[in-house]
Amino acid sequence: MYIAFDVDDAAGPPVATCIFRKQGDEAVVHGPCRLWSPVNDGRALLVPTGREGVHDGYFAFRPGRQLKLVIGPVPGDLEAGLRRAATRMQRLLASEALRHVHREGYMSCIRNEDQELFAETTRAVA
Repeated sequence: MYIAFDVDDAAGPPVATCIFRKQGDEAVVHGPCRLWSPVNDGRALLVPTGREGVHDGYFAFRPGRQLKLVIGPVPGDLEAGLRRAATRMQRLLASEALRHVHREGYMSCIRNEDQELFAETTRAVA
């Protein structure tokens, strides 16, 4: 999974989210993705945007397991769920519970140069 935040607003919502998963001998990229929340404020789903904005599936979070790809529409209104998730994300990012995570958190940057991958973990805030 890849989640990117604005370098000038690390406490803001993600600016990019993608899923990388192995499919046979290939690596498949699903993205960009958006969070979708159900009406009951339950577990969010990650919805990749396909070609031409078509959503043909979503990823479900399962505690202690890999994300599960589900083919089919989200279990409710897509646009309403995307709005609920955006509102929920803003509420969580502004919460006192996350205030110290932002101050004491770390970030990992993974990049490639030609065929080599490099990873660097640094403090998110100095």
